Amino acid sequence: MNFLKIIKKSIYNPGFYQELKETSLWSGLKYFYSLVIVLVIILTAIISLHVNPGLHAFTDNLSSLILDYYPDELVITIEDGEASSNIQKPYMLPVAVISPQDFGVENYLVIDTQTPFSLKQFQSYSTVAWLTKDALVLRGDAGSVEHNPLTRFPNIIISENSISTLISTYQPIAKILVTLFPLLLFTLLLLIFSWRITYLLFGALIIWGIAKIKRAPITYKTSYKLGLYMMTPGLLISAIFITTNWFFEFSINIPFLFTILLVATAWINLLPSQKKNTTI
Repeated sequence: MNFLKIIKKSIYNPGFYQELKETSLWSGLKYFYSLVIVLVIILTAIISLHVNPGLHAFTDNLSSLILDYYPDELVITIEDGEASSNIQKPYMLPVAVISPQDFGVENYLVIDTQTPFSLKQFQSYSTVAWLTKDALVLRGDAGSVEHNPLTRFPNIIISENSISTLISTYQPIAKILVTLFPLLLFTLLLLIFSWRITYLLFGALIIWGIAKIKRAPITYKTSYKLGLYMMTPGLLISAIFITTNWFFEFSINIPFLFTILLVATAWINLLPSQKKNTTI
C-alpha cells in the first residue's frame, strides 16, 4: 500500500520531491527497479497468458503443420548457386492453405527455375518469394524487391524427408524455448525498461535545466535522483502502450512522449526555493 502511495506522489506531490532531495541515490534506484519489476511481471503475465497456448499448440503440431503443407512429390535441389526442381512448371505454395489472413498476396512461395526473372512476372505471381534458377527473390516494403543470389546458400536438397529430419532435430529445442518464453520475455522487458537508467543521464540535464528556470537550485546528482521518481508517468504509459500494441492491430507511437512526460512531471513538482525573511 505504501508503494502505491509513493507511485502517486511521484506523479504529483511537490512536497514529496522536497523531501527526496535529502534521500540517497540508492533509495531512488530501489524505487525505480521496484516499479519496473512490478510492471514487467504484469506485462509478462498478460502476454504469456495470451501467447503461450498458441505457441505450445504450434510446437506440438509443428511436424504435421509443415509436412501437410509441403507437397509430397516436390524436391528442390540447390547446387553451386543454381536451383532446380523435379517439377517443370511453376509450383505455388498458396497463403490460403494455412492462413485465412489477407497478406495482400496469394502465395508464400513460387518455385519456377525455368522462367528468367522479371519484375512483371514477379508481380503476376503475387507472392512473397520466388525461387528462380539463381536467386531467391523476396517482396520488400513499399513494393521493393530483394534479390538473394543462391551462391550465398549451401548445397542442399529439400524434400519432405529432409524437412521431417530437420523438424525432428529442432522440435525439442523449440518446445524448450516455448516453455522458457515467459522467462525470456521477462528478461527482455526488464532490459528494455532498465535502459531508462542510461537515458536518465540525459534526462537529468533536462530536470537540472527546469530547476534553474524555476529557481529551485539542485545539483546534477540530485536531478538524477529525482528523475528516478519523475520517470514514473513515462514508465506507466510505456507499459500501457506495450500492452495495446501487442493486443491490437494499431500501434501507438508518440515521438518523444517519454521526455515530454518527464519535463511535465519535473515542471509541476519542482518548487522555487523559499528564502527566509529577516528583520533588523
